[in-house]
Amino acid sequence: MAYGIKIAKPGTDVLEETDPESFLVHTGYNTLKISQEGYGTTTVVTEVQTTIDITHNLGYNPVVLFYFTHPEDSKWHQAPSRADINQGYSYYMGGGWVYKDTNTITLKLNDSGSAPIPSPPGEVTVEYKYYIFIDPATDSWYE
Repeated sequence: MAYGIKIAKPGTDVLEETDPESFLVHTGYNTLKISQEGYGTTTVVTEVQTTIDITHNLGYNPVVLFYFTHPEDSKWHQAPSRADINQGYSYYMGGGWVYKDTNTITLKLNDSGSAPIPSPPGEVTVEYKYYIFIDPATDSWYE
């Protein structure tokens, strides 16, 4: 008898169902796994985009989660997003990421730096963290 965790979608018999699409969680199937994670701080200067290259060497464009803080309250924001006066901040802070190539991602942080959106006070320190996931269809863990 094999053991594991199975959570079926509502209306599905977890003991009888065999279709993978019928489960919310099933430990018998391969899922995303964290390949690399990191965090740090960087300085964002008014009207200058800050970039951070992260080398993962997976050879393909993986799933990425990237978070950054707004210096006024250290609340985490998942990129791509922007934290601005609509969320109660006195100035804009935005973040995003792009694939530089199949082995590197570039994290991006910037302020608005232009009217009518208020700019930060010169230089500010921003915390960031990221997760890079292995694609189970590309990098099988069960070979």
